[in-house]
Amino acid sequence: MERMRVMCWQQLRQAERDFNRQMITSMFDPQQLPQMTGADVVNALAENFDYFYILSQANTQSRRSRAGKEFELILALMLACCEIPVDMQFFLGTGLRKKAVDLVVPDLSTCSNSQQPQCMFALSAKTNLRERWQEVVTEAKQAQVKELYLLTLEPKVSIATIANLAHDNIFLVTSIANKQKWPVNAYQDHVLTFEELIQRINEALCSIPWSQIPTQTKQAASKYMYGLCQKTTDLPYVQHLYSTWGLRFENLALR
Repeated sequence: MERMRVMCWQQLRQAERDFNRQMITSMFDPQQLPQMTGADVVNALAENFDYFYILSQANTQSRRSRAGKEFELILALMLACCEIPVDMQFFLGTGLRKKAVDLVVPDLSTCSNSQQPQCMFALSAKTNLRERWQEVVTEAKQAQVKELYLLTLEPKVSIATIANLAHDNIFLVTSIANKQKWPVNAYQDHVLTFEELIQRINEALCSIPWSQIPTQTKQAASKYMYGLCQKTTDLPYVQHLYSTWGLRFENLALR
């Protein structure tokens, strides 16, 4: 997980450097550039300072937006590799207070033709916490979930943050290395590694008594999975997982 994040970050930084180089080069006439002195170049850059400032702001905003979305996709891929179905930006809650949760592992045993499956695991992804953990508390209340899993790679978390999240039944999920460094203390049960979360989800999925589930529900679950296929055409590996789950429920419905 951490290596993939570093690799994606390095690729982004290289793409930014290439883009900025092209944008700056486009400001100068290639035919006049060889005749320009150092002072000429400095003056030209100074005259376009506002342009560089706007460009820098755009880079920063794009970087923040991409970082969050990238982390969500990495997590979705991680779950897909473990053959765990996941829905992205899933709306939970009721009425005007509905809230989009980053990732949801749906309770496939509650599917019906009239409504989407209830939430089994609600997952919120934050690349870093700082003060943003308070947003997650609000998200959990608006989504009306009994418990929420906050996935992060934040290297430093205070005991106060862990305690506040645990009070609202929010579980922190991170790497093994981070968990070993964090001041977990009495909140051991509310801090999980990614591996422990996957194990918990798999145990929940395996506990579903499919033989006792109505055929209509299995058919609805299959339809739901095929629907997710249409939402992930840009993620072939994840799309293949949904197709596999859809076929699996089709076969279960025939039994």
